[in-house]
Order: sequence, then structure tokens, then C-alpha cells
Amino acid sequence: MPRGKTALNEIDFRLIGRLSIAYVMALVTEVLRNSHLDLLDLLIVTSVTEANQKPLPGGAEPGSARGISRNAVSRRLNVPLETVRRRVSKLIEQNVLSEQPDGLVFSNTNQAGLGANAGLDALNYKLLKQLFRDLKAKGVPLD
Repeated sequence: MPRGKTALNEIDFRLIGRLSIAYVMALVTEVLRNSHLDLLDLLIVTSVTEANQKPLPGGAEPGSARGISRNAVSRRLNVPLETVRRRVSKLIEQNVLSEQPDGLVFSNTNQAGLGANAGLDALNYKLLKQLFRDLKAKGVPLD
């Protein structure tokens, strides 16, 4: 085996899990600390935002986001549909989410401090760099 490379069976997957979870927890904690959302609202918003990033069918106009249904959010998070409906209604009232013909989309003009948040983006970058450094230091191959 080339010098510096670690065999997959030599990797401590528990270590990778701990480091990855520490990264996620640090970022989620900071979002929760700086917005009015609770954890379930944050999970709903994140699910919607992630779905919005998927490519649109038929090469639709750039800049438009793909919507996601409440049913799809419910299934994705394994949360009862009525809970999702209730939470989404409040998130729409707060302008965190909006609705378009194909479903829910994240509102870039929200008052929750999400999206286009330079401080949060910088923290995410810092935490991600630290995660990669820690994994590399433990011999985890990242390529």
C-alpha cells in the first residue's frame, strides 16, 4: 500500500462518525442560537432548501427553484403530515418558506437569518475545514 494511505478496513468508522456529528452539531447549534426556529422547523427548512437545489426537469429557467410537497417533506423526515402542515403554515407566515405551483421553496427574503448569512457561511467553512483536517490527521483518505 502506498505510503500515507490507510486501508479502508483500518479506518475507525466510529471516529469518523464522532467527528462528523460534532461538525453537524456545532453548525446546527449556531443556527438555533441565531434564529427563532426550533429543531423541527430547522429540519423542515433544510429539507425544503435541499430539494430546491435539485435540477429542474426540462432545463427550466436558471434561478428558479424546484418546489417540494408537504407530503414529501413528511416522508423525508418521518414526521406526521399534519405536523408538517402546521409547521409549514407558520413558516410561510414568517416568510421563511413560500409556495409556488410545484410546492414549497425557501424564501431568500426571510427574517430567520438563514440564507445569504455571511457569518453563518464563514462558520460553516471554518467547521468544514476543521473536520477535513481532523479526518486527515487520523489517516482517513478523503479522495
